[in-house]
Formats: sequence, C-alpha cells, structure tokens
Amino acid sequence: QDQTAPAEWFFNGVPIVPSERIEITNLGGGKHQLIFNSLDMQDDGEIKCESGKLESSMKLSVRKGESKPIIDFPSSFEAPINKPIVIEVPYKIEGTRQSPLEAKLIKDGKVLPLKDVDVVIADDKVIFKIKKPTR
Repeated sequence: QDQTAPAEWFFNGVPIVPSERIEITNLGGGKHQLIFNSLDMQDDGEIKCESGKLESSMKLSVRKGESKPIIDFPSSFEAPINKPIVIEVPYKIEGTRQSPLEAKLIKDGKVLPLKDVDVVIADDKVIFKIKKPTR
C-alpha cells in the first residue's frame, strides 16, 4: 500500500473537478478527502475514489429539505363559548422533515398559555383545546 499514491474521485463515472463547491484534499499518510461545501439535488449519485489498485465507492442520496408548514385553515373560526373549544388545524410539510413542530395559539397578539390550552401535534394536524373559553 503506497501512502503517497494520489487519489482520483469520480461522480457517476465522470472525474470530479475541484471548484468553490467541491474540495479535494490529500491529508497525507494515504488519507484523502472529498468535501462538498454545498449540495444540490443533482449531486444524488455514485461517488468513487481510486488510488493505485484500490477502489471504493458509495451512494450519495440528496433529499429536499423540509419546508415551513403550510397551514390549511380558514381565517375566521366560531364556536360556542359555554364549553371547551376544540380546533383542528391541518398542515403539510414538504420535503424531509427534520425539525420538531411547535404550535401556538395567539389571541390579540399574545400566545395563550399552556394552562389554558391543550396542544396535540400529529403528523398532519394540530389539535388545540381551549379549556375555558372567554369572549
């Protein structure tokens, strides 16, 4: 094993050319690095490294990141004031979900405290239950 052998990198069989987006470094001691400073959807594919008679390959999967939630709820809502109010708010998140969802109910510019509202977050909707509604 030649510790000084250069390495060649390939993407889907095509040699990789270093750029602002992609760095190729030789760390010495037979170690080489391929660094993507940013990924695009078209970077999904096979990456192969060849050094002398040695070869290694891997599959790189690039997925679309999560979007902010798209809420599907009317701008106004009415309910009787004499019992707890249950509000179901459907939503959609496009892409690969990574972050935990937070849900808050705001009245007159202020977040209603958790002692007044139960919040249940499901995969496709948030359920708010206002315990003691006021006018």
